[in-house]
Amino acid sequence: MLSAIQEHLREQTLTPSELTELMFIDNQFETISAEDMKGLEQYENLEFVNFAEVGLNSVAAPFPALKSCGAVLFSNNNLTNVVLETLVNLESLESLALDGNKISSLEKFELLAGLAKLKEISLADCPVTETADYREKLFAILPQVQIIDDMDREGNVIEVDSEDDEDFSDDSEGSDDEDLVELGELVGSDLEDEDDDEDEDDEDEEGSEEPVSKKTRN
Repeated sequence: MLSAIQEHLREQTLTPSELTELMFIDNQFETISAEDMKGLEQYENLEFVNFAEVGLNSVAAPFPALKSCGAVLFSNNNLTNVVLETLVNLESLESLALDGNKISSLEKFELLAGLAKLKEISLADCPVTETADYREKLFAILPQVQIIDDMDREGNVIEVDSEDDEDFSDDSEGSDDEDLVELGELVGSDLEDEDDDEDEDDEDEEGSEEPVSKKTRN
């Protein structure tokens, strides 16, 4: 019998080399087995893996060396410190979401010291966050990490707001409209100048014409 993960992978319409995101939305399973992890080996171009809110209690084996995988989400499960042992092969990992789990040990994060690209970790609602100065201590353990629970090393809050993108888009559209109006005004102004120039030329030509003398009969 296939596991929930194996069933999900079998249902994919993309080939293993084409698949870049793996999301287990509306799936529920308590364990990721060693066989499940082995099945991920063929998905070498995976960039994003989402196991959030699937009811996970354990991960039985490390991830294979997915060289393109930059983000892993384990949010809101029941995972303990052991899950950190499963991440050591993800050399391109940049973002790790462990919030809402049972992570309780800072020392266990030493296992991730070799992940040079790791920049961001989420641990909100984990027991480890009750440790005094947990961010500062974790920053010391993992010098490559720049953001922990939306706060950088200087204590600045880092927020990613989708509305900013919308505002930027609106501003850009407004700017484009204004540019078009300005362009129209400039073109109109140029056309008026050309008309004025033509009128002046016509007047100059008329003024420069010598009167034709009429011969009178004696």
